[in-house]
Formats: sequence, structure tokens, C-alpha cells
Amino acid sequence: TNQTLFNPVGPPTTLLLTTGDGCVQICSWPPAPPNTTTVKALSAANGSLAPSSRSSTPAPPPTSSSLRSLHTLHAHTSACVSLAMSPTSRYLAIGGSDALISLYDTYDWICRRTLSSLSGSVKSVSFSWDGSYVIGGSDEGTGIDIAHAETGEVVARIETTAPAPCVSWHPNGKYWVAYSGDSGGLKIVGAAGGGI
Repeated sequence: TNQTLFNPVGPPTTLLLTTGDGCVQICSWPPAPPNTTTVKALSAANGSLAPSSRSSTPAPPPTSSSLRSLHTLHAHTSACVSLAMSPTSRYLAIGGSDALISLYDTYDWICRRTLSSLSGSVKSVSFSWDGSYVIGGSDEGTGIDIAHAETGEVVARIETTAPAPCVSWHPNGKYWVAYSGDSGGLKIVGAAGGGI
């Protein structure tokens, strides 16, 4: 598993897991409780085994083997690396090591479009605060393309001098992008502050 993502609406009911075989597993959350075993104690009264009045041993934390798979998305031809859910929960962006970002419609789990402007493995994906735009970060090539989520059309490009593997949109009403990779470390550019 490269990245995990809880569904963002209400209390989480699903957990999404990327895999090395190009799939995303959609699992129920929380996992079903394991069978609890009652600790048996020797009864002092008659010397027989009887259930203890103590509570059962605490359940271990969930593991991937305790999760129940609800659906599998066959998203890429190689490893799935990164995930992002649009704030509207309309689209799931899946970044792969095949340099593609696939956008899945969450109503019917069909890939609606594929973004192919990156040069290498997609290490991060992010949606704008309103879900209108999507970006991806790669550890190869230069520049960050901003694509419209509904059409897949590249609408702007942020020029960089080095690869930018980590990208993120501002979450609250601003068209600002934070990214790493250029000399000097973290950079933030935005429509209100110039740069886009």
C-alpha cells in the first residue's frame, strides 16, 4: 500500500488503499470486529473452568487482512501511488507510477478521463478547494500542469526549475498551490498573489 484515504463525507464508512498492482481497494470501515475470546479463569469455588468476570482482551488494531473489500478499481497498468478525493466527493484522482492521473466518477466508479502530462511517477495529487481543478506532483520533469476536472483540459502551468513531487491546493476558498522541489524548498503560488 502506497497511500490510503478515508472517504471525506461524514463519519468514514470506507477506506481506499492503493496497491502495487495498479488497483485501488475500496474497503468497509471500520473493519468487522474480530471474534472476541473470553478469558477463562479457574473458579475458586469448585475448581472448574468458568468465564471470568473480567472483560475480554482488547481487540488488536485493524490490519489490511481484517478489512472487507467492497470494490476494486483496476486503475493503472503499474503501481497506484497517490490518491485524492475532490471536496465535492464527485471524483477520485489516482496517480500511478505510469505517469498518469485517472479521474474516477464516484457515482458509478468509472474512469471519466486520464491526465497524461506528467513525466514520471505521480507522487501526489490534489484538488482545488471547489473540486474544479486537479494537479499532480512527479519526481521527474519540470512544471506543474493545472487541469480542469470536468474536461481534463490543461488550463494553466506553473513553471518549476526542478521536479515537484509534492503538490497541494489551499483547502479553503483560495486558488493557491503549495509545492516542493524548486531550489529554496517550499513555494506557494496563487491567483490572488500572482504566479498562476
